[in-house]
Amino acid sequence: MIRGLHENLLWTRSGFCWAVYRIEPDSYLHAPVKRRRELLDARTAAVKTLPEQVLTLSLVAATDPADVVRAVVAGVDLDRCPAWADAAENTLELLDAAPPQQRTEWLCGPLNPRASARNLLHEVSGAVDRLLGTAPAPVPAGDIAAARDRAAKLVKPTAGQVVLRPATAAEIVWVVEHAVHRGAGDPVLAGAPDRPVPARVGPAPRMGQLGVAQLFDGGSGAARRRPPSRRRWLEVADPEGARSFQALLVLAEAPPGFPWPGSELLARMDEWFTFPVDVACNIRTVPGKTAKVKVTRKLNELRDQGDQLEPEGDEAVDEAQQGAIAIARGDLRDYGVELSGSSAVEVQPAVVLCVWGLDQPTCEQRADDVRAFFAGEDWLFVRPGGGQDQLWRAMLPDRPDPGVLGEYRQYLGARPFAMWMPWVSHQVGDPQGGLFAVRARTSLNEFVLVDPSWGPTADASGAVGVVGELGSGKSYSGKKLMGDNADRRGLNLVIDRTESREWVRFARACSGRTEIIDVDDTGGVSLDPLRLLPGPHGVRLAETFLTLLLAVPPMEPEGVAVSEAVHAVASAPDPTMAAVVDELDRRGAGPAGHPDARSAAGKLRMAARKDIARVVFDPALPVLDLRSADNVVFCAADLVLPTGQKGIRALRPAFSNNHDGGSRLRCPGPQQVRTAPHRPARAARLVCPAVEPSSGAVRLTAR
Repeated sequence: MIRGLHENLLWTRSGFCWAVYRIEPDSYLHAPVKRRRELLDARTAAVKTLPEQVLTLSLVAATDPADVVRAVVAGVDLDRCPAWADAAENTLELLDAAPPQQRTEWLCGPLNPRASARNLLHEVSGAVDRLLGTAPAPVPAGDIAAARDRAAKLVKPTAGQVVLRPATAAEIVWVVEHAVHRGAGDPVLAGAPDRPVPARVGPAPRMGQLGVAQLFDGGSGAARRRPPSRRRWLEVADPEGARSFQALLVLAEAPPGFPWPGSELLARMDEWFTFPVDVACNIRTVPGKTAKVKVTRKLNELRDQGDQLEPEGDEAVDEAQQGAIAIARGDLRDYGVELSGSSAVEVQPAVVLCVWGLDQPTCEQRADDVRAFFAGEDWLFVRPGGGQDQLWRAMLPDRPDPGVLGEYRQYLGARPFAMWMPWVSHQVGDPQGGLFAVRARTSLNEFVLVDPSWGPTADASGAVGVVGELGSGKSYSGKKLMGDNADRRGLNLVIDRTESREWVRFARACSGRTEIIDVDDTGGVSLDPLRLLPGPHGVRLAETFLTLLLAVPPMEPEGVAVSEAVHAVASAPDPTMAAVVDELDRRGAGPAGHPDARSAAGKLRMAARKDIARVVFDPALPVLDLRSADNVVFCAADLVLPTGQKGIRALRPAFSNNHDGGSRLRCPGPQQVRTAPHRPARAARLVCPAVEPSSGAVRLTAR
């Protein structure tokens, strides 16, 4: 199939040149409703910028376990973190036993979409080369330079809507070899896009036997004697004799209307089935004005058809025929309106699915399962008899407009096609970090990595909430994150509100030095935020703590008075929370004193007299040293959270409504903890491992 390959440019033996790009999909299935709507709008805009002819592929790839382990150890000094090195070894053993997989998205654009005499010449030459066993002629340097220029112009409009990067030579080879070896020694896709690969593969560049395979429509041997109508699966044999059993289905009819969300045909394959499914979408786009002319012509034909309809003598039949024509005319009128915009396009996709198995019965059973599933949703997928080899070739960048797909093209506007949600993923987690989970609701072996320091560095929130039913694993999740962070030499700050001191026991089992702080009348260290975290971070924590302690919203007069006092004390030498109370007293003293400051000072003095308040308001206690400890646990089993309407009103500003009807806790930004010079602090992630009143809270700071 391959005649030449240069960077992301592919020349086929049929004479066509393709530019191949890898799409970086956006996470969709686990996104909030607002984000999903934004992605739908973005996909609609992207579809309008597609080239006239394009092939998109959604392929299941086997991932090299070593690539996953490289992501696990990224950014970690293993000499200083021997426990993390052991964890990486264990991860590699786990992945070897259950090889990871991922869904990959590709965009292939033909640079010469229309066949010419030159294409015919190359095709004949390729046939002669295959007959004689000789390598194809190299691609001339002039053709390579011209193809580069055309490729840059081809995807320039689309690149502004979808994240594209040129595929590497190794990735293009993988796409072709994957088609040959599905289910039979499928090659591993290298996960590092910057991994060095040759710009040219083969001599200047020649490709040898890559992509060469024998296709047996309906099987080899005695199966070849079957009539074409019964050849509904494909046997693919490579030159080494490995055989792959594949079945291909094509979308023959889509439902006349489909809801969104719920119509994500191209996004949910891994959730709908328990086995992998490859998807190819051959897309042809037509300008709206051109398509509207055809719609107008069809409307006129339907009007004439209604006028010329002969009565059947049965009133019910006549009414049904006229009603069907009226509905069709109404649909066409609506479609014509959709095509009236200046940037409107008509999208003509042809969707091909491929399933495979270790043998022919397994392969056919999976194909039947796919067809039965979609039939229940009014999507008609068929397995053409005698055309399986042609559909197999249609899933590769070979001919831009395969004839076998002509009768299976759907006709949609940009928005309805975007509702199929192409080029999205269901990925969760971070691109690096510890192995946290395995996705259960998918046909792929997908592993989730979590790095507490990654979110803030990627312009994302550093907060994580772990929510679930009793016994669903909330505490386990929090401990997994905490243990991984300790093994990576991060700092864990834990609030343990459990009577059994559950988190104290776990912290002592983690790597590094553990400091236990009892938040009660016996507390031996100060947790005064103005002393613990000098600077703006300490000021912000002090304001938050005091407004919650007083059960007043921060924007109420008492909250404003507290904020002004905190800032005044923080600007003076040796700021303390006790000095804040004194400052409020000073501001509220005398007949001309501020009444809100006087009220806040009285309440705080009452709170400071309690034994448990010593850890915050006693300036004589030594300050907790966060530089020498790796795990700091605050035991606060006797600490009572605000209750009643006042407490609820005080906490209410910290909550905001979600667009999907839920509520999201808006925590203050993660604080940066002062550490020793040889352990520079990085951003932190807050983890609440349980929602019961007796739960703890963990804060992880990577450093």
